[in-house]
Amino acid sequence: MLSDILQFLLGGRLLSEDYAFNWLALPHFLAAAMIFITGIMIGRWEQGSRIGRVFAAFSAIFAVWVAGRGMVQLLTNEEMVVLVSRNLFAIAAVALPMALTAISVMLYNERERRYFIMSNWVIAFVFVLIAVNTSWLVSDAKRYSWGLEPQFGPAGYALMLWILVLVIVTTSDYVRSYRAASAGGSERRRLKWFGAALLSLYLAASQFPPTLIDSHGTF
Repeated sequence: MLSDILQFLLGGRLLSEDYAFNWLALPHFLAAAMIFITGIMIGRWEQGSRIGRVFAAFSAIFAVWVAGRGMVQLLTNEEMVVLVSRNLFAIAAVALPMALTAISVMLYNERERRYFIMSNWVIAFVFVLIAVNTSWLVSDAKRYSWGLEPQFGPAGYALMLWILVLVIVTTSDYVRSYRAASAGGSERRRLKWFGAALLSLYLAASQFPPTLIDSHGTF
C-alpha cells in the first residue's frame, strides 16, 4: 500500500531498493490517522456547518503532510527524498492559509481577517510554484543516523518568516478572543480546547527550523 502511494508521488520511478522499513515512520502514520479521524469527527459534530467543513478540509491536507513525512523516513534514495519533499512542501504551503482560515472561522474573526487571508493564499501559490519547479525551497537531502532528511534552499528563510508571522497573528487573535470570553462560560471552555489544538499545530510546525539550520551547516 505505502509503496503504491510512493509510486504515485514519484510518477512510477520508485525502485524496490529505494525504500526500506523504518520504525521512525510509524509515529507519523499514526499521527496522520488521528488527525484525519479528528477532522471527520469534528465535521460530524458541527453537522455540516462552515466550521466543520473548513476544519475537516484542513485536517485532511494536514494528515497528508504528516503521512508524507513518514514516507520520507522510508526512502533510502536522496533523489527520491528531494522529489517527494518538494511535493510535500507544496502541500504544506496550501495547508498554511487553510489553517489560517480555519482558525479565523473558529475565532469568529474571518471577516476582519479576510484581506490577510486572501494575501496568504497568494503567498501560498507562489511557494507552490517555487517548491515544485525549483530547488530554492528544497535543495537536496542529507543523511543522518536515523535516515535521510530534506534540506532547505534559500527560500527556506522566507518560509520560516511566513510561518512566524502566521504564528504571531493567530496567537494574538486567540489571546484577544480568550480574554473577551466570559470566565467560566461555554465559550471560554471551547477556547481552552481550541488553544490545546492550536498548540499542537505549532508543535507540528516546529520540525521546519532544524531542516533550515542543518542545510546551512550550523549543526
